[in-house]
Amino acid sequence: MVSMSLVLLQLLLIFSGGSLVSGFCPKGCSCNDQQLVVECTNTTLDVLPIALNTRILHLKMNLNKINIVDASFQFYEHLETIDLCRNLISRIEDKSFAAQKNLKVLLLDQNRLIRLNNQAFTGLWALEELSLRNNLVNALPTGLLDELTSLKILDLSHNNIQTIPSQVFRLCSNLLSLNLGFNKFDSVPSDAFENTRKLEMLDLSSNQLKLIQDGSFNFISTLISLNLANTSLSSLDKDSLSNLVLLKNLNLSENKLDSIPTNQLRNQRKLNIIDLSNNMFKVLSPHAFRQLEALQVVNISHCPGLLQIQAASFHNNLDLHVVDLSNNPRLSDIQPHAFPQILHIQTLLLSYTGLTSLHEDAIPWNRLIKLDLSGTRMVCSCQLAWLTSSGDVTGGVCSQPSRLAGTNLSQITTADLGCGYQYSEEVIVVAIVCAVVLVLALGGAVTCCLLGKKMRNLGRMRNLAPSCTLAAREQDLKSSYDNCLYVEKNYGLVGSERPGLIYSGMKTVQAPEKEEFKNLRVGSLDKLLNSDTLVSNNQ
Repeated sequence: MVSMSLVLLQLLLIFSGGSLVSGFCPKGCSCNDQQLVVECTNTTLDVLPIALNTRILHLKMNLNKINIVDASFQFYEHLETIDLCRNLISRIEDKSFAAQKNLKVLLLDQNRLIRLNNQAFTGLWALEELSLRNNLVNALPTGLLDELTSLKILDLSHNNIQTIPSQVFRLCSNLLSLNLGFNKFDSVPSDAFENTRKLEMLDLSSNQLKLIQDGSFNFISTLISLNLANTSLSSLDKDSLSNLVLLKNLNLSENKLDSIPTNQLRNQRKLNIIDLSNNMFKVLSPHAFRQLEALQVVNISHCPGLLQIQAASFHNNLDLHVVDLSNNPRLSDIQPHAFPQILHIQTLLLSYTGLTSLHEDAIPWNRLIKLDLSGTRMVCSCQLAWLTSSGDVTGGVCSQPSRLAGTNLSQITTADLGCGYQYSEEVIVVAIVCAVVLVLALGGAVTCCLLGKKMRNLGRMRNLAPSCTLAAREQDLKSSYDNCLYVEKNYGLVGSERPGLIYSGMKTVQAPEKEEFKNLRVGSLDKLLNSDTLVSNNQ
């Protein structure tokens, strides 16, 4: 009946002299017959005008009072884009768009759609983008999307969808972007994406998933962006993300995770951005992101229980540029070397945390472009002297000592802090080691000199030792025998044949009485040889 009325209306326009080419432009609309665009925005229209230029390509009718989509579109078969956002549409009749063989974009956001018939989009073979965002849709009937074989972008977010049928996307083989966020389903069938093998963006945020099971994303290894924010996740199965090797953007914010899912992220080597804000972390452990070598942006803000960033937390992430640790009111400790000094980090956000001090070696401050300490109250001591040489320091004030209380951190100097240049612990350790090595080297040199001198003296004595022989008249010269034994015993003269005479160069001397040399010490050979008590045997 409706179709017949529309045909009669068109015939009336023809016989009354109305032009179907230029068409009739309703009050409050803008019609461009050169660009074939009609825009009727924020008017009182409650139905689709049927007397427009029949060759129009683009129709924009948002912010009106249209409440039903029917066969009126059959007169505009050349349409490529239709915008019906922000109307009062509660029903789409079957095959309403059957004539739109060239339609590429259909926008139905912010209407009152509750139930969709499985023939609502029949005939839209060329459609590439469909948006039903912000409606009241509660179910996706099987077959609803079967004729949308060219579809690339589908937005079903902000509805009341309670289940995802396993085969609802079975013919959407060209789908690139799928937004199912802000609905009411609690699980995703493992085969739901079996035929969407070109999918690059998937948004499942703000649903009650609670758990992502192994195999959930086995068929979409092409995925680049995955949004799982606010899905009540407390954990991830070990292999739940293992197939997503091309993933670059991952959002796990607003969940109940109590630790970084390090093992679950082992295959995401191309990941650039990760959002872990609003979770239940208490500590960031060493090498928390150890496999994420391409990571550039990390957001761990708004975690009310976060207390500490431990040493080496970011030691494998050398491409890291931006780290957001802001609004963690209990975060009071960032340990030295939490961030390696070779990081290319440019922006570090530490605003509204519980920090009262920040060790020089905790962050690569000489590479920073922006350090945000807004809302922090620091104990301004020499430990913060490095801040005076860092890049752009935003916010933060001194809480102690009292003479600096309320002073902006960006305004303090080393003189204000009452300290000069502060050597780092590494420099001090190296200096101590060098000093110890130098002392040992000098001690070794002195010892070598002393030992060398002793060896030379002993050598001289050994050269003299074989000259000890028994005197010709043993009874008369018995003292020579005794003294030769004395010298041998006290000076280590080994290999002597018979004690008796001692030769000094070409001079033969008789060994003096041993009583005169009882106090002679080892090493005093020169004293012995130069002694006036030595008696020449040649005299």
